[in-house]
Amino acid sequence: MQRLLESVQNFAAKRQLERMQAELAKQAGIMDYIAMMADVEIPAEEETFYVV
Repeated sequence: MQRLLESVQNFAAKRQLERMQAELAKQAGIMDYIAMMADVEIPAEEETFYVV
């Protein structure tokens, strides 16, 4: 139990971070759903490799 308390110093901040991550995932899902229903492709970052 002591190891857990040492790893997480601020439980309120950890809970707030988890809540924000959940909200971000929810919003991303909503955007994907709207894009699918509107038949629109959301651009994603493309990886470019330069061959010399």
